[in-house]
Amino acid sequence: MSGMTSGAGHPLTGRLRQIAAAEQDRRTAAAQAVADAERILARALEAQRAADMRADAVLALLETAEGYISSLVHHAPPRTTPGTGARPAAASGRRTIGALVLAALQSGDDVPLGEIVEQVQKSRPSTTANSVRTALTNLCRGGAVERTGQSVYRIAAKPEEGRTGT
Repeated sequence: MSGMTSGAGHPLTGRLRQIAAAEQDRRTAAAQAVADAERILARALEAQRAADMRADAVLALLETAEGYISSLVHHAPPRTTPGTGARPAAASGRRTIGALVLAALQSGDDVPLGEIVEQVQKSRPSTTANSVRTALTNLCRGGAVERTGQSVYRIAAKPEEGRTGT
């Protein structure tokens, strides 16, 4: 039996050793791929936690800003339309007091304050006389309305085109 080769030198065992070495290389490569994937996952999870924290902070800031702006809007003086002193129309389509005052003066005649208040209150019953006076003051300052006497107003006369004033 001396013609037989030892088990270590047999071609079959040599081939099996090659296969074992190749499988060990694959195992090492797979372990490295898993380690790389775990590092990528850890970075992704950390980025997700940071994004969650930023999103929560922005939402809290948004809520605070909305509350602050809401408090400003409820306590802010009314904005006026340049040149008229009239407040802009509300988004709901409801006419402003200034617009209602201008409508009451559309005849071009002198109109007493009492009549103006009555006309405004037909469209907006809860409007006070003081609100109408304030709107009239703003419209007078803006040049859209002129006071012609004590508590008497009319639409301001527009300058004639081409007139030089000399």
